[in-house]
Amino acid sequence: QGWKALKSPCPDVEMKLKYFPPKKGERTIGTGKATALIDTSAEEAAAWAFEFCSNDRMRISREEGHPARLELREMRRKNESTVASVKRFPLLIDNREFVVRQIWKSEEGGKVWVAFESVDEKVDYGVPLRAARAFTQGCYYFENLADQYGAHQCKAQLVQHFDIKGNIPAWVVNSKVPTVLNVLQEACDEFRQDETIDGASVNELHTTLTSWQGEEYSEED
Repeated sequence: QGWKALKSPCPDVEMKLKYFPPKKGERTIGTGKATALIDTSAEEAAAWAFEFCSNDRMRISREEGHPARLELREMRRKNESTVASVKRFPLLIDNREFVVRQIWKSEEGGKVWVAFESVDEKVDYGVPLRAARAFTQGCYYFENLADQYGAHQCKAQLVQHFDIKGNIPAWVVNSKVPTVLNVLQEACDEFRQDETIDGASVNELHTTLTSWQGEEYSEED
């Protein structure tokens, strides 16, 4: 309840936002939700989401102009990691720093979660970066679907709560939330198998048409 459709810049991702404009002196708080279908297994999609600093995601972050993105070396368990990033904000608004611990969990039936929450840890970026520490928490959910013409496919959902720390104009929130939720579009692009699925679909239809002998109708029909 309270979700409003958010104009999505991503062709494969549906986005929603639950946001209440802050009064004077209050902080900017809201929750975004994104859903998509990804052409890979839930396990592989979850692994991609968990690899916060993969070469591909580092490249995308640099192209978008964000000042920093890194993984802290300290690890408690194999299914857990701590990552940090500094997100670029519009002129006259300080950039925002996010430091989060993430953990993944799988269940029978092809379901995988990747949960994350901000932690209070100091990060050395190697150079001074002007940024205000923000808070976020959320969860990715991936569930395997029936294979499409031999290609794996899963349902993906990301729900992310944010506290940007400060009174941020609504237009900034509306512009920044889609850039956070578009991580699912990046996953769609990474695993896209349109040609494989479409080719198999065409071949199946071709086989059906060439083997069809026509139907016999009675005079009454």
